Amino acid sequence: PAHAPSLNVAIAAVETALAGERIYATGDPEGNGAVTYVGFAAQTAPAAVCVSLVFNARADDAAASAAATRIAARLSEKPWLHSLHAHLNPVSPHDNAIYGRGGAETWRQLAPAAETTPPGFASARSGCVRETPFGAPLYFAPPCFRQANLPQFFRIVDALRAHVPNKSRVVELYGGVATIGAHLVAKARYVRCSDENPWNAACVALTRRDLPDALAQKLTYETAPAAAVARR
Repeated sequence: PAHAPSLNVAIAAVETALAGERIYATGDPEGNGAVTYVGFAAQTAPAAVCVSLVFNARADDAAASAAATRIAARLSEKPWLHSLHAHLNPVSPHDNAIYGRGGAETWRQLAPAAETTPPGFASARSGCVRETPFGAPLYFAPPCFRQANLPQFFRIVDALRAHVPNKSRVVELYGGVATIGAHLVAKARYVRCSDENPWNAACVALTRRDLPDALAQKLTYETAPAAAVARR
């Protein structure tokens, strides 16, 4: 099924934690510090849920950062929790993106305590959901797109692999974290992935680090719009 049972547990716990801190989404003007969105991403194995709290606040908002810390104290020991993040992204009449394209300073990894974080990246390795459907590891940081029904999508990827000739030159546009491309490197001469999301590159770097050297060398990633890549 697309909906993991662990999500129900996580949603109820986050609702309780927000209510306990009297933090509610409101329709007030931008920058009021309220939580405007909560993102949930379920990891398959081991089963766990990554939670991202999106605050209507600037990156330097001390009150929002303090509220995030208090919520973390209520949730950080939950057995279902994979990781907990706060994203400070003020509401704007010119942008309706849930996750903004601000710098790494707009993100806080609240739990577990972040180990070394790549420069400019939104989270540490421990904050990325990891999926290994066919052996190639995929890493999803909180602001990176992932399909809502991963099991069904991986069935599509598995079917696709059978139709890719050996030694193909593969270019994956709108590649996300190389969700498709990482599973073609064993057959392809090379795989070049691209996407506009600036957070994807570090996730692909984590994937390459976990692959055998011969496969990692065949997988590259570029942060660029599809139109620019396709014109080359």
